[in-house]
Amino acid sequence: MKTKLTHVLAWLMTLTMTANAQITKQFESATKITLNSTGYIKEMDNVAGYYALYRFDKADKTNDMYKLELMDDNCNSVKTVDIIEQRNSRLLEMVFNGKAFVLTFYHPNKREMQFLTYDKSGKKLGSKVFDDLSRMELMRIDQQLKSDE
Repeated sequence: MKTKLTHVLAWLMTLTMTANAQITKQFESATKITLNSTGYIKEMDNVAGYYALYRFDKADKTNDMYKLELMDDNCNSVKTVDIIEQRNSRLLEMVFNGKAFVLTFYHPNKREMQFLTYDKSGKKLGSKVFDDLSRMELMRIDQQLKSDE
């Protein structure tokens, strides 16, 4: 990290189950944080915890560091997973199916898509890179990125 300044970022997640719950979480020791994805971890129709994926800082000259933070139902951090991705990577989607997280990154310089999977405890289950994307798939990704801006 460039500096040891402490920035505190508070974000407010509003999750809808039967009622709205307001959750606040503070992050320290970061120069800039960009929140990419948040959600809840549901077990047996109850909220068992929350997750947040955010771009934390620069890892080196060509890579950024993302953090996947897993929290309990009181928003206390249980596990933080560091994820290093290429500087210009874009998170297309993050999904949690009740057992595993799937993160979909697009690397525009290489014109490839990467899928990363993690379980609820933060253990990496695997990754897969697809570098043979068709023109139609590239156009769909480009359209999605433009609509997100």
